[in-house]
Amino acid sequence: MNTLMTLYDKGFPVLDNIDRFSKMTNQEVYDYFDYILNSVSIKNTHDIEIETLEIDEKFLTECNDGSAQGISYGAHCPILNYLTLGTPLGDMYMFAGHSGVGKTSFVFENMILPMTEDGTKCAVISNEQRSKDFKQLLLVHILTTELDYWGLTRKKLKMGKFTDEQWQMLRKAKAISKEKYSNIQFVKLFDNDMNKVKRIIKKLAKLGYQVVMFDTMKSEDEIDDAMWQQLLIHSRKLFQITSRENISLICTYQLALHTLNKRYLDASCLSNAKQIKEVFSEMVYARPLWDDEFPGEKFDVKPYQLKKDESGKYTSVRKLIPLDKEKKYIVAFLDKTRNDDDKIQVLYEFNGRFNRWKEIGYCSVFNEHK
Repeated sequence: MNTLMTLYDKGFPVLDNIDRFSKMTNQEVYDYFDYILNSVSIKNTHDIEIETLEIDEKFLTECNDGSAQGISYGAHCPILNYLTLGTPLGDMYMFAGHSGVGKTSFVFENMILPMTEDGTKCAVISNEQRSKDFKQLLLVHILTTELDYWGLTRKKLKMGKFTDEQWQMLRKAKAISKEKYSNIQFVKLFDNDMNKVKRIIKKLAKLGYQVVMFDTMKSEDEIDDAMWQQLLIHSRKLFQITSRENISLICTYQLALHTLNKRYLDASCLSNAKQIKEVFSEMVYARPLWDDEFPGEKFDVKPYQLKKDESGKYTSVRKLIPLDKEKKYIVAFLDKTRNDDDKIQVLYEFNGRFNRWKEIGYCSVFNEHK
């Protein structure tokens, strides 16, 4: 009764429920009002959604429409895109590798640009590279892909002193960039303030941007425990805003130098930061193909494609693919996916002069830890 009188003095509607309260214990009265307050809070907040797991017609229709798939980047990477079902909305995708492997070049060329060409609004947030670095990648893409012009490499674009013919092609590329790629937003960060990143992502989502590339997250070689914890906190903040805004966030991630000699790339390459694996839906690591991994060598990765039957469906029969030792190849390790088997490797041929990537097929990298 003392509790009821105190609650009455504080303005709680005790008299309206006095018959019910007379049969309750002191704890039950407290639990009743606690339930009411929690219900009001949950109902009016935007941070929580509560629903049953009953399978209804709406859910079945969404499954039939393929809405569980992410945003496709299959134009240049059909195998990897199939394994991950695109880049998932409301989730994070990691593309990791050591410095210089081509992380930014791969994601921009094979994911951001094809998505933009398909009508998806994409943005780039960078704490390292400048807008002109991405403009050069876009320019060489338009020259080669749209205009089939190969007279300007990435290096020549940086050197300048263009010929009349080159100027003519560059101005054609300029017109195409305005027509097809002007929607790509670029945000340059000068610090690693995750609160700024969250605000930027929220604003981009409100403007209809569905895919954001965040370039770059890092694993440093010499870093204390407090910094590792900070990295984990940052990744969780990014996941929260990604989930809330239902966008696809693609993060390039730089692996620590001390893992440079690892043949088989997996979560152990994240070192003390491997806890961030929990916030990513898809995780891919990339490194160059080593000399002893070419066909006929000791650790031959045996690159292959799956043959199709007469109806055009893929079979389990493998067709071995020859490689050219004069060319550069990159192995992509699918370490985690929520859509297919993981621990799969996909091989790419990489032409750095024009930032061209060709998906060769599957391969099998020797794992010394098995």
